[in-house]
Amino acid sequence: MENFEEILRKDLHQFLISIKEVDERLPECPDVEEKWESIAKAYIPDGIREFQDFPSASLGWMMYIGMAVAKMWDTEWEIYSKIEDLYAYMRDKRGYDSMDEYIREEVLLLQGIGCHTAETNGLSHDKNVII
Repeated sequence: MENFEEILRKDLHQFLISIKEVDERLPECPDVEEKWESIAKAYIPDGIREFQDFPSASLGWMMYIGMAVAKMWDTEWEIYSKIEDLYAYMRDKRGYDSMDEYIREEVLLLQGIGCHTAETNGLSHDKNVII
C-alpha cells in the first residue's frame, strides 16, 4: 500500500506541476501528517463501502476531508488536533452523504454564488447523474 501511495503522490505531483498548479516543492506539515494516518484509517470503511457504486464521491469526500484538515490547521489546530477522531467528528455533523456540504459550508465557509454542490460537480450519490 505504501508503494502505491508513493507512486500516486509522485504522479499527481508531476501532473500538477505540468499544468502549473503547484510548486516543485511540496509544503510540509508534520502536525497534520501525524494526524492524517488516523483520519485515513477511520475513513477507509466508509470510503470502500461507497466506492463500488460512487467512486467519484468516495474519492471526492477524501479530498474534502483534506481541505477541511488544512483549514483546521490554518485556523485553530490547537483545538482540532486534540479531537481523537477528526473523521468521525466531521462525518457525524450531517452524516456521510452530506459531509461535503458540512465541510464546504461550516469548515471552509464557502457559501453563496460560485459554491457548487457535489451534484453539480459530478460527485453525486444519484446513479442517474452523469459524471
